[in-house]
Amino acid sequence: MIDHSLLKPQSTREELKKLCAEAVAHGFKAACVNPVHVADAAALLNGEAPIVCSVVGFPFGTHTPAAEVIRLGAREVDMILRVDALAMIEAGASRIGASTSVAILSQLDEK
Repeated sequence: MIDHSLLKPQSTREELKKLCAEAVAHGFKAACVNPVHVADAAALLNGEAPIVCSVVGFPFGTHTPAAEVIRLGAREVDMILRVDALAMIEAGASRIGASTSVAILSQLDEK
C-alpha cells in the first residue's frame, strides 16, 4: 500500500485538491498531509478511499498531538519522535510520547 503525500509547509489549497484527486485516481491507500490540511483533505475525500493520513511532529518531533489530527479527520498518523530524546535513552521522553500516542491511535481501530 502506498501513501501519496504533500508535506511541504507552503503547500496551497490547489495542491491539496490535486493531491486528493491523484490519490483517488491512482488507488493510493492514503493522502498524507500536514495537520493544518487534515480537515480540508477529509472534506475533499468525504470519507471515501483513500483515507487521510497526517504526520505528528514532522519534521522535528514537535507540535500537533495525535489526538488533534484524529479529531480533524485523519485515519492514519505517522509519528516523528524527537531526535534528542532518542539520543538520550535515559530521558524516557520518546517512550512516554510513543506509548501515549499508541493509546490514542488505538481509537482509530474502533472507528
